[in-house]
Amino acid sequence: AYRHRQPVRPPPMILWLNRKAKALAVRLNGGVHPKHDLPERFGSYWYVHHVPMGSAIVDVGCGNGRHLLRVADRGDVLVGLDMDLRALAMAGVDSAERGLIVHWLQHDVTLPWPCSTRGYEVVLMLDILEHLETRARLAVLAQAGRVLAPSGVLILAVPNGYTWWKRLLRLVGADSRSDPDHRIEYSVSELAMELADAGFGITECPPSVIDMPLVGLLDVLGAIWPWPYWWATWCRLRLGDWSRENAVGFNVVARRR
Repeated sequence: AYRHRQPVRPPPMILWLNRKAKALAVRLNGGVHPKHDLPERFGSYWYVHHVPMGSAIVDVGCGNGRHLLRVADRGDVLVGLDMDLRALAMAGVDSAERGLIVHWLQHDVTLPWPCSTRGYEVVLMLDILEHLETRARLAVLAQAGRVLAPSGVLILAVPNGYTWWKRLLRLVGADSRSDPDHRIEYSVSELAMELADAGFGITECPPSVIDMPLVGLLDVLGAIWPWPYWWATWCRLRLGDWSRENAVGFNVVARRR
């Protein structure tokens, strides 16, 4: 898998601008990335229809809980795990306002989860694996295998490390990671091998949005003017479906092999 190496020259200004713009978009949008406010028809919540009704669901690295709350009406048991107390507090306020019973737990997801063995139909693991070192990723996937029921589903999203834009960045010696905290960015085959080592097989790969150089500025647009951002995201999703090797990431539905 592609792993970050120190760039041989300073990163292009466009990378600095994108990262600053992304942070600005989150601040302008009340601490939440604009993508979490997208209506379902614009593709941001692709995983909803892969969650069976009446499921016990655990969201690993749940953050502010937006993903778990999106599927809450499909779950009988809802558990969110994260280390960030501030994010969990935001999630708790949102769930209380909606009258939902959700177990928001501060927990290091690389340690054994406080979840019953084979007691869950769904494990959500969205934008988590790329932030972990190899041993931690294996531990997290092992825990997913432990808590999932035999017919359970693992739903995850990871970044694509081999888009045209990231290849170009590496060609000029720049840091191509979409987030400085990423420990790994994948190809489909690399992700499939890592999942197979944990006893999972990929059953579906729903499309993701196309990668592009100025995505940070698009995020700022989303924070101040939602409608154009929504439709731009819809267009990016169509392009990502057409050219999946250049999509910003991989959305995956996996089950026990």
